[in-house]
Amino acid sequence: MNASPVFIFNDTAVVCGDNPFTMNFNATDADGDSLSYSFIDALDGGAPPTPGSPNPPTASNPPYIPVPYIFPYSGTQPLGSGVVINPVTGTISGIAPPNGEYVICVLVKEYRNGVYIGESRKELHLKTTPCVPLVANPNFNSVTCDGFTVTLTQNTPGNPDTYFWDFGDPASGPANYSSLPNPTHTFTDTGCF
Repeated sequence: MNASPVFIFNDTAVVCGDNPFTMNFNATDADGDSLSYSFIDALDGGAPPTPGSPNPPTASNPPYIPVPYIFPYSGTQPLGSGVVINPVTGTISGIAPPNGEYVICVLVKEYRNGVYIGESRKELHLKTTPCVPLVANPNFNSVTCDGFTVTLTQNTPGNPDTYFWDFGDPASGPANYSSLPNPTHTFTDTGCF
């Protein structure tokens, strides 16, 4: 028996065109098999949805033909040469291509005890748009000698409406995280965080 890998990422993605980005596209495997990731040609299996019929019709029977990519894009470089997939983690990263819509297909191969046992694929539509990604700009003194409590303030340009701070202090349990714009955290010990 073998359980197929299950991809965690399950939706259309939007990133800022011509900007650095990272997208976690890994899968989990109930059997604990080793997984290896790569880009591969997406397949054309059915007609696209239309405004009057948002659900696409049932796909025809295989074999399916590869989706035609426009140069300089291809199945193995669906976002161009500036974007790669980590073969061990499934993380996609690099400089996003210009504004547009791109089709990505990730192939994950399963290995048990070093022996190839199967593969699965997942396709995704990635849309790049003209935007400026928010970049955290924390403003704090990186060294403190007067205790373990630190107040952090942020100078992020734009108007973020949500915040997520990870203090890098897992021993503090749930207090290791905050959604406040300018949180105060008491570290559990000395060190670099």
